[in-house]
Amino acid sequence: MADVLSGLASALAGRYSLERELGRGGMATVWLATDARHGRPVAVKVLSPDVAATLGTERFLREIRVIATLRHPHILPLLDSGEAAGRPFYVMPYVEGETLRERLRREKQLPLEDALQIARQVADALSYAHHHGVVHRDVKPENILLESGHAVVADFGIAKAVTAAADESLTATGLAVGTPAYMSPEQAAGSKNLDGRSDLYSLGCVLYELLAGQPPFTGPTVESVIHQHLTLEPRSVTSVRPAVPAFVGAALARALAKTPADRFTTIADFGAALRSPVSSRRPPRHPPRRWVALLASAVTVLALVAVAATWFFRTGRAGTLIGERELGRGDLVLLADFKNETSDSTLADAVREALRAALADLRVVRLLDPAAVRAGLARMGRPAATRLDEELARELAEREDATAFVTGEVTPLGNGYQFSVRVSDVAAGRLLLVERATARSEDDVIAAVDRLAGRLRRGIGESVRDAAARPALARVTTPSLPALRAYSAGYRLFSQGKQTDALPFLKEAVALDSGFASAYALIGVIQSNRALGESSEAFERAYLLRDRLPEPERLRTEGIWHTVKGDYDRAVVAFLRLAELDPAVAGLAAINISNARLNQHRWTEAESVALRAVAVEPRWVAVYNAMEAQLAQGRLAAAESLFRRVAAEPEMRSLRTSFATWLLFARRDWTGVRAYVRDSLPPGSSAGAVLAVLQGRLRGVEAAGVPVTGSPLSLRLPLIVLRYRGDSAAAVRMIAQWREQIGWDTLRPAARPYARLIPLLAEVGRAGEARGLLAEWKAVVPPTDPFLRSDHAAALGAIAFADGRFDTAAAHFLAWHAAPYAGGTHETNRGLVEAGMALDQAGRFDTALVLYRRAINEPALEGAAYDALWYPIVLRRVGELYETGGQRDSALAFYGQFVGLWRDADPELQRQVNEIRQRVSRLASERR
Repeated sequence: MADVLSGLASALAGRYSLERELGRGGMATVWLATDARHGRPVAVKVLSPDVAATLGTERFLREIRVIATLRHPHILPLLDSGEAAGRPFYVMPYVEGETLRERLRREKQLPLEDALQIARQVADALSYAHHHGVVHRDVKPENILLESGHAVVADFGIAKAVTAAADESLTATGLAVGTPAYMSPEQAAGSKNLDGRSDLYSLGCVLYELLAGQPPFTGPTVESVIHQHLTLEPRSVTSVRPAVPAFVGAALARALAKTPADRFTTIADFGAALRSPVSSRRPPRHPPRRWVALLASAVTVLALVAVAATWFFRTGRAGTLIGERELGRGDLVLLADFKNETSDSTLADAVREALRAALADLRVVRLLDPAAVRAGLARMGRPAATRLDEELARELAEREDATAFVTGEVTPLGNGYQFSVRVSDVAAGRLLLVERATARSEDDVIAAVDRLAGRLRRGIGESVRDAAARPALARVTTPSLPALRAYSAGYRLFSQGKQTDALPFLKEAVALDSGFASAYALIGVIQSNRALGESSEAFERAYLLRDRLPEPERLRTEGIWHTVKGDYDRAVVAFLRLAELDPAVAGLAAINISNARLNQHRWTEAESVALRAVAVEPRWVAVYNAMEAQLAQGRLAAAESLFRRVAAEPEMRSLRTSFATWLLFARRDWTGVRAYVRDSLPPGSSAGAVLAVLQGRLRGVEAAGVPVTGSPLSLRLPLIVLRYRGDSAAAVRMIAQWREQIGWDTLRPAARPYARLIPLLAEVGRAGEARGLLAEWKAVVPPTDPFLRSDHAAALGAIAFADGRFDTAAAHFLAWHAAPYAGGTHETNRGLVEAGMALDQAGRFDTALVLYRRAINEPALEGAAYDALWYPIVLRRVGELYETGGQRDSALAFYGQFVGLWRDADPELQRQVNEIRQRVSRLASERR
């Protein structure tokens, strides 16, 4: 031991001075030490050599750092962690008191009130941790410290860190994570997907021991104890100790249910169940006759009171703004910026953001969302960063048809603060409601805002039932004021459209509070919008913490996560519920539903839902989705009509090029194309590059007499035909004109549209030039660039295709399909189509058919709008391959899908439809 102490002391020199060993367990040895920097006693836990050899130190330390963010009066904090002499260690405060195990050894059974108080305090600590996404996994008397009459939970999340860091060889060491006497059945069965209900079971075992003098299950071997946890019901604690009240026995029985779903929903519910009053009184079994009449009258009165209370609980708004008709259900309310009278420049914004979160799911009125505020400021000619003082808030609220607006201020009050809010009527300019709350210190800020929000909600008209069901503000935001400050700064930048600037603040927020679900959700949105390729991790974290989100944000997160995972039907359910809950976001919900239906290739439904979204609010995404669905169905006139109807909207400015491109090329309007390129596009714009490239393709195709279908991206196949006819001169000339037009040589190398040019050069027989540009592209763009990563494989595929190396081309296109795209997933199923075309050219029709079928049947993970441009063409080609192979029934099925999809196609596309109908008639007659 002296050698061990000497080695550790040497490794920790300058940080901690080891004094003596405090205890030893299966996973770690605990040493009393002095923190050299702060001169305080600490407990240093060093993992045992066997465990340290089995675990990965780096992973263990990364996992354990999550625990350092937990801040709760009944949780022993993690002060530090690291590696010493090759062994991971972590540091906690040294507690002068004793462990609960030590008290049990001395007393065996605890007084009822002491036992219940300890259980409630531990439940409170565990509930806090669960809301932060942390499960303890090893709740037992040894990990509960008693300090000055209070319970403090130690080793919080250490078992989780060990489990996460361990590999499969962990079981070979004989190390068990968790203690058998307190293991939940699911933990004893080896489940890795444990949630808070496992800790609930373990706490039930601890309380049972505090009352009964022993755990619910004991035995001579570990296997015996685990078997009992899995199969036997514990003896009722009231039969072991009759003085235990029935309500405690019932709560324990439910906490110790074998199936997690049969336990309390949360450990906080278990703690609440232990707060019922203990009464030793028993009513007389037969009340005297003279009391019968009075009892009957009392029952009647109580029944009437109960009816009235129930009504008030559900609707009670007497004396509120709703009850007095100042505000109506569904009215819009604008939340202005708060005036800051303190020396802390960030506090007012943090308080306002906390209040916004607390009012986010208010059912009686609706807050004007940040996008609407930003759009309203733009219409007023104001920058998005303009602060909304009272005068500007009143004007903006009137312009946006809001009924009321909320202003407030934060003022110093002793060592704390006072928060005031006012609700004002827009039309009459009258003050409708004033509420105040006081925070004793910074630690009380979030609780004070919660109190303020409760008074405000009640004053506006929230029912007692809704108020009672509302979770604490710290749960749906964060209990950490520094994290809230960082989040509010990020949210303000996000609401101003400065998404990239917002990201560092939001990442700081989750670093300060790893359970901050709203921050994770907003990070995911920004990363997805800004094509940073990391969004799915943030969305996953937000989804796992979704119970800590306000209900509208929870439903939105569920919908996004199901979309990311490709579970589109569940995504649609979530967005439908969101629209029902908050009609203000019905348009946004419809956009997301149309996205899901596009990804499923359910074009008619996608169009219908997208058009409903356009009717609510003509956002560009809704228009985009509707037009894509119309193009897939060959209804070019409908797409053009929709485009012309909304083209004047300011939000459509950035999309006019795309819309115009589709329609001009779909109609083969070369004069219009030339005019659009010449007159509407600035030199060097990526849109001009796209138009010119497509124009070159179409001019070459037209010159060769190859028939052109109605979808722009379907022109790739005719161009391939040109390549093998040796007639690509027109396209080559257009490439040269295009490069001259955009001033290729004058553009910064990193700004040149390599991804557009390289495949085109390869397709028209300039593979050598394409390779040179590919090398140049890789030299000027960082390897981490998401577009380089995703488009590199596509360029390699096009070059291989041009060389006639079709198998290699297919492999590159499949890699393109599988590679992460800029938005976090691959672009569309187009990579499958390109790979199928390569194998089609190679004569490997069976494999090409498989890829075509995958492209049709496998919903794209994201960005499926482009699928509309190739989907009908692939349907037709699959039918042709089946027909060539003699599989008439399959050919008829896919021809039928093609004809059904284009049943209402425009007249210029009906020639193709009629041709396929003739084939269908011929195949049907041959089958007979």
